[in-house]
Parts: sequence; C-alpha cells; structure tokens
Amino acid sequence: MNTCLLRNSAFLLTGLPGSGKTFLGQFITRWNSSFVLLSTDTLRKEFHLPVKDTKSEITSFIYHNLVIRALNLINKNYIPLLDATFYKKKFRDDAFKEFTKRKISCFLIWIQTDPQICKNSVLDRRNKGGKENTGVSDMNVFLNLFKGFEIPEPEERKRYTGSALVDPHGVPLITTEKKFPWELYCCIHHLSVSPK
Repeated sequence: MNTCLLRNSAFLLTGLPGSGKTFLGQFITRWNSSFVLLSTDTLRKEFHLPVKDTKSEITSFIYHNLVIRALNLINKNYIPLLDATFYKKKFRDDAFKEFTKRKISCFLIWIQTDPQICKNSVLDRRNKGGKENTGVSDMNVFLNLFKGFEIPEPEERKRYTGSALVDPHGVPLITTEKKFPWELYCCIHHLSVSPK
C-alpha cells in the first residue's frame, strides 16, 4: 500500500470495550508497518493507573497523552491508530481539534459491535484474570462505559476527513463517508469478511 497520501493523518478507533478496536488496530499494523497502534490501555499500564479508574481528570490525562504521542509519531512519518473507547464526544472533539489545528487529517473508525459480544469479551478477560494488557475486564466499568457511550452522530462524523463504521465480529458493516482511504477500506473489508 502506498501510504504517502496518509502521511500527516491520524485514525481514531472508537467503540465499546471488547468491540474489536485492538484486534482491528493490530491487523492494520501487521498489514502495513507505517501504522502504529497507540492504546489508552497501554498508557494506563505505563502510568500505573487501573483501567477501572475512570475519573474524568485521569481519563482526560490519558487521552491527552495519547494525542501527544500520536503527534510525535506523525512527526516521524508514522500513521497513528488511536485505540480508545472515545466514549465521550468531548474526547473525540479534543483529539480532532489538536490534529486539525496542526493541519493533520483526522479519520474516525467507529467499531460497532453487538453489545452482547462486547460483554462476552469483557467476561473472557475477567475469567483470564484481567492480567492481559487488553483493556476492560471489570463488568461494572464496562456497564458504565456502555451506559455513558455517546455514539458519533452523522453531524459529528461529517467533520472528519473521512469515517467508517465497522463490525469486525460479524457481518460486514462498513460504510464510508467522504474521503476514507480506499486501500485501508479494502483492508478493513477483507478483515470483516475473512473466516475467523
């Protein structure tokens, strides 16, 4: 894939815990080494902050650091994939503003998965002891994020350079709006129709 056209771009992977954000991000980074996956789960672990600590000031700190690291990667000619729930519109807005004020294209990939599949994924993590660096394993945290998740509405999605709706766990559910990169679209589509 020629990623020259995607240089100076950032991709926000948004969705519920267990929706497949990390899975999709890892798939894309294996597919093309120009992409780098940045995760709020990894940052929380690095800063010794438990995933279940969702106080707004701590969450804002984590999201801010995620964007700072993405900007550093862009300066090194990498393409960051920001793996975070972005469950509040404010977090998406803050990231969007930081990128666009620097003339960085910002793409939104909203991963919409059946909530029962997400819940089962969280339960699997909990049953494995929640020791993996794979996100939420506490059911109360999942339920709070589920109840508080602010879905990216069409008006919000129009602001992005491009956006896609993805369900990597089931039927291909990919719709593109505006200028979503065709080759990345094909990569995601291939993932969604590949046998598990």
